[in-house]
Amino acid sequence: MEKEPLLKECGAIPSIPPYMSCIPTGTSCIQTATPCIQTATPCIQTATPCIQTATPCIQNINATSCTNDHGDVPCVRNDPADQTSSTTSKTCEKNETKYGTLLLVNIVTCLWTIALNLHSPVLTQYLYMRVKDDVYPNGTEPEKHNVTCFQNSSTEGFKLQEKAQQVTNAMQMEFTLTKSGCELVVTFILGSFSDFIGRRVLFVVPSAGYLIKDSILTAIIYWDLDLRFYYVGEMLEGVTGGSSLFKLACYTCVSDNTPAKGVRTLGMIAVDVTIAVAQASISSVTGVFIENTGFFYPSLASALMSVVVMVTIMCILSDNVKRRGASCRNLLTGFKNVFSSYFTEGSKRRKVLFWLGIVTYFTYFVITSTGNVKTLWQLNYPLCWSPEMIGYYSMASTMFQQVLSIPLARLLQSCVRDPVIAVWSCVVTMASNVLQAFSYTNWMMYGVAIVGCLSVSIGGILRSVLSQMTAPDRQGSFLASLSVMSIVSVLLGEPMFSYIYRYTVVSMRGAVFLTCAGGNLLCAILLTILAVLSNIYFKVEVTSTETQTRR
Repeated sequence: MEKEPLLKECGAIPSIPPYMSCIPTGTSCIQTATPCIQTATPCIQTATPCIQTATPCIQNINATSCTNDHGDVPCVRNDPADQTSSTTSKTCEKNETKYGTLLLVNIVTCLWTIALNLHSPVLTQYLYMRVKDDVYPNGTEPEKHNVTCFQNSSTEGFKLQEKAQQVTNAMQMEFTLTKSGCELVVTFILGSFSDFIGRRVLFVVPSAGYLIKDSILTAIIYWDLDLRFYYVGEMLEGVTGGSSLFKLACYTCVSDNTPAKGVRTLGMIAVDVTIAVAQASISSVTGVFIENTGFFYPSLASALMSVVVMVTIMCILSDNVKRRGASCRNLLTGFKNVFSSYFTEGSKRRKVLFWLGIVTYFTYFVITSTGNVKTLWQLNYPLCWSPEMIGYYSMASTMFQQVLSIPLARLLQSCVRDPVIAVWSCVVTMASNVLQAFSYTNWMMYGVAIVGCLSVSIGGILRSVLSQMTAPDRQGSFLASLSVMSIVSVLLGEPMFSYIYRYTVVSMRGAVFLTCAGGNLLCAILLTILAVLSNIYFKVEVTSTETQTRR
C-alpha cells in the first residue's frame, strides 16, 4: 500500500513512513501528524505517529486542499453514507478550474441579464406614464408645457408630479412583495435540493417564469389593460424562483468548477461583472428603444430574449454535478445541510468568522435593495432626466466600474486578503452614496460614477469567503441559504427605502442614499473585525503547524 505520494499530495509531513496508518476509532480517526490529513469529524491531533493496523482509515476527500485558506476552518469530509467500505484507500481529489464551463455560465448570465433589463426600465417608465395619466388633469401634463418635469415647487403641476412619484413607488413596492414570498420558498426548496437534482433546473425554471411575466406585460401595453393584471406576472415569477434562483445557479456553477483559493473569488466577481456590464450595455439601448418606438416593442424583445435564454441553456450548458437521486430523504438532507453550516459544523473560531460574514452579507444586501428608487429620483427634480439620458448614464457608469473591477480585484489580492478588499469597497461605496445624496447637477452625478468605479463587488467577495468555509458537497445547499437571505433582504429593504423616499421626496430627496451610506459604514466595521480576527487565527494556525513540523 503506497501512501507516501498521497500524503505529499494532501500536504502532510512527507517524512512519515509509508507503513504507518491510522487506527479507526468509531466516527473519528487519530491523525498521524501535523498539518491535518482530512478525516471524519472531529480531528484528533497527536504528536505520536499512528500504530500500524490491518484496516486503514476511510479517507474520502474531495476538498481542494487539506488546509483552509484562512487557516481557521476545520477538516471537512463527505457524508459517511457515501463511503462504500471500510477498506477504501486514501484519496485526495483536486477541484480544478474548468474555464470552459465558467465561460458558458457567463454567456448564459449575459443573455439572461439582457432579457431582464429590457423589461425593468420598460416597467418602471410605463408604470410612471400610466400613473401620470391618471393623476394629471387634461392639459396639465409636463409634456403639454414643453418640459420633462416641473421644477417650480409652487405650481400645481409640481405637486401632482410628486404625487405621481409616490403612487408609482407604492405600486412597485406592492409588485415586489407579491413575488418575494413565493420566491423565498421556491428558492429554498430547489436550492437545497440542487446538490441532488443538478444545476440546470435552477436555470430553466426561473427563465420560464420570466417568459410568462414578460408576455403579460407586453399584453398589458398592447391592449392597454388594467395594471392589476401585472400582479399575476409577478406572482408567477415568484413561483418559479425569479432572479434569486437564477443567480444561485450561476454561483453554484462557479463553486463547482473552481478551487476555493483565489480563482473562486474572481469567478464570483466575474458573474457580478457580467451582470453589471450586460445591464449597463442594454440600459442605453433600452432608453433609445423606448424613446423611438414606445413601450411595446422593447417589452416584446424582452419576451423573445427569454426564449433565447431557455434554448441556450438546453443546448450549451451541461449539468456536471454528480446526482445522487431525487428522493424525499435527499430533500430532507438538503434542508439539514442548509442549516448545518450555520449551527453545527466547525470549531468556535470558524463559527465566529462565519457569523460575522453572514451578518455582513445580510446587511449589505438590505442596503442595496433600493428597488427602482434611483430611477424615480433621476426622473424627478432637480435632474429631470429623460429615459435616454438615464440609459446613457447607467451604461457609462456601470461599464466604467465593472471593466476595472476584475483587474482591481486581482491587483488587491496580490497585496491583501479578501476581507480587506471588501472593507475598501464598502468605504468607496459609502463615499459614492454620500455624494449622490447631495447631487443636483449632471457633473456631480459624473463624480458619483468616478468614485464608485474604485470599488469591487462586495457581494462576490463575501460569497467566496463564506463558500470557502463550507464543505464541497454542500455548496448548493449553502448558497441556497444565501439566496433566501437575499430575498429576505429585499422584503425588508425595498419597502423600507420605498417609505423613506415617499416621505422625504419633498423635504430631503437624498435621504435614501444617506441611509445606504450608513449601512456601508456598518458593513465596513464588521468586515474590519472579520479581517482582523481571521488574520490572527491564520497566524496562530501557521505557527502551530511550524512548531509541530519541527518535532
